[in-house]
Amino acid sequence: MMGRRRPRLVGTLASLLVLAGMATAASAQAAKPRIVPGRDPGGPAVALISTGIDYTVPEIAVRLARDGEGDILGLDLVDGDNRPYAPAGQSRHPDWSDGTAAARLLAAEGVRIVPIRVDPDDPLSIARGLAFVAQTPARVAVAPVAGDDPGRFALFAKVAEQLPNVLVVVPARHVAAAAGRPTPLPARLGLSNMLAVLSEAEAAQDAGGDPAMIVPAGHVQPTVAPTGHAAADAAAVAAGVIGVCGPAWSASVLAVDLKRAVLEQARRGAAASRPILQRCAARSRTGP
Repeated sequence: MMGRRRPRLVGTLASLLVLAGMATAASAQAAKPRIVPGRDPGGPAVALISTGIDYTVPEIAVRLARDGEGDILGLDLVDGDNRPYAPAGQSRHPDWSDGTAAARLLAAEGVRIVPIRVDPDDPLSIARGLAFVAQTPARVAVAPVAGDDPGRFALFAKVAEQLPNVLVVVPARHVAAAAGRPTPLPARLGLSNMLAVLSEAEAAQDAGGDPAMIVPAGHVQPTVAPTGHAAADAAAVAAGVIGVCGPAWSASVLAVDLKRAVLEQARRGAAASRPILQRCAARSRTGP
């Protein structure tokens, strides 16, 4: 069952943006670690848009989304290949949280990871990263970035608007925000398919953001900047909803409905009886 089809513009836009990025030489592959052979782990996928991850980390390597030949479903829009590598602990930009830390959390939650590396200073690269999601099995995309430059996210917003079936999860606070600082971009865009997230610790500090979801403090590793980590945690929750609701439900539902299910689940708490998951699971057995 195909469900609602994404607008034709999405496929065209994604192809143009991605193919333009693939024109760069693949010579950088020689300087990167090889990708550990493996098979697709299965399960719901989350696209992780970041400045790169260390895909050699064992717990991350086994959760990478792969095609039938074992090649990872990932993209490096900086080097023009499918090895979105960056050393762990290096976000390479003050507005971006460490991609490897986010990947570790997603892996720990059993999520299938689609890693996408973008140039944090290139608005077109950031937009291409989101456009590529339309060509993957991911229905959730997390971008651990929080900035202030409207020009950097204008094209990103246009792409997001053309992806009504993709839930875009972003931080609701800057990486190093002072109390009372305004909500950053892209969270400030306020798109219907966007979920802005804070950690519980950040909310207690009066970060000045306007989050739709607050992640419990126990879900955030204290050694990692909570801003991007909370967003990754929320993306894992969304993947969990999809996993229980099944492919029939997730193929037909819009991102705004997925966001509503995630928020209801968050309000009820992890220890609740998960009625929203039970309901959508029942729908997946009888059709959306």
